[in-house]
Amino acid sequence: MITTYKVSLDVAVDAITLSTIASIDERKRRIETDFKEDFKDIQVRLKALDVDRTELASISGRKGSECMGQTPILP
Repeated sequence: MITTYKVSLDVAVDAITLSTIASIDERKRRIETDFKEDFKDIQVRLKALDVDRTELASISGRKGSECMGQTPILP
């Protein structure tokens, strides 16, 4: 009777352990996938900000009339 109980307990513990490991692995995979997607999104946003910064730097060096595509009127 005690041996049967111990075997049943061992089987139950093994099943719980495997279930826990599978759950942790699935959570880890989800976290890694989410991180990769977030990282790609951050990279895209940083590139867009860099392009905007470059455009602003080039615009700030021009006169107002040059920005609007007009030829400045010379006195």
